[in-house]
Amino acid sequence: MAASASTYANLRAHGVDSAGDVAPVFELFAGDTPKVATDQGQMADGVAASQFQVLMHDAEGKLVPLLTAGDYATGGYVVGGAPTAADTITVNGHVITFIATGTPDIDEVLIGTTTETAQRIRDVINSDPELYASTASGTGTTVTLTAIAEGTAGNSIATLEGVTSASFTVAAATLLGANAAEDVPSGDATAVACQAVVAATPGAFVPVYVAGCFNHEALLWPAGLATLRTRKLAFERSRGIVVKQLL
Repeated sequence: MAASASTYANLRAHGVDSAGDVAPVFELFAGDTPKVATDQGQMADGVAASQFQVLMHDAEGKLVPLLTAGDYATGGYVVGGAPTAADTITVNGHVITFIATGTPDIDEVLIGTTTETAQRIRDVINSDPELYASTASGTGTTVTLTAIAEGTAGNSIATLEGVTSASFTVAAATLLGANAAEDVPSGDATAVACQAVVAATPGAFVPVYVAGCFNHEALLWPAGLATLRTRKLAFERSRGIVVKQLL
């Protein structure tokens, strides 16, 4: 059942009226229960939101767009200083060796400044992603590895094994963060932005829906939450918001 914003008087006090951005009848709502309610919340510093974007609270209790964990495992290194010749790192069981002089072979890295060394590591890995089961990105001294295989298989790609240089900081023993299937929220969805708000410091205040039955297809979700099932789970611990398929 669709309903216009004018059905709910308290929405009009928070920037959503019967004409507005929701048109005369906008299929934002998928039912009349639970009763629609609005409140006001503060965005995190420097964070913007779009109208009807699904929001969550950060560690400081401020609002941010709902995030999800990725489908691809990630991890990597920070080059904190120059490695020593013959130091190694091992990615997916394949050894990369550092050399001080000469022309590096396909599995070698010529030691330079920390930023040069990091870039050369990225170049070696990206020269054969299948071998290392990952691609390398990053800037400066950071080497971020991303598994090329989707799903939890990437979580078993070892990065700590074989690190012999004390100057390297390793994110974890393996790449991490991939899910078995669809993306999962990294927090609980708690609100929906009634209107857009620009990034500001300190964070801007925004009117938000904190209760209501919403058409899940009318809301703005993070990439990866593409089904009604996963969207329902995002609001599973919400006290007032439910999402449904519009009938």
